[in-house]
Amino acid sequence: MSQVLEQSIQINATATVVDRCITDLALMHRWLNPVLSCEPVGEVWSTDVGSKSRFIIQIPLLQPTLNSVVVERQPGLVVWEFKGFFQGRDRWECQPTQKGTLLLNRFEFDIPNPLV
Repeated sequence: MSQVLEQSIQINATATVVDRCITDLALMHRWLNPVLSCEPVGEVWSTDVGSKSRFIIQIPLLQPTLNSVVVERQPGLVVWEFKGFFQGRDRWECQPTQKGTLLLNRFEFDIPNPLV
């Protein structure tokens, strides 16, 4: 059974600026959970459709990894699909508002391994 976590936050910045903060690797690491790191698969980081990356949870000795691929990308929208110790999609969407941008995150996943 899929689990869904949804969050949103109003940000006092344009959707273009917010989009850059969720797709530029250096900027992403400034707000990403400190126990989570992200790296490209290959030499170049990209959020173009088909681009691959790894999200690594920094737990001593284990470091579980989610392998992801960008499956949808438009200005203000990026969707990563991932597989690993669980599988699903992580959707980030920037919605322009009068006060800036509403950033929506929808994290939908299944945990196929009953030991996790």
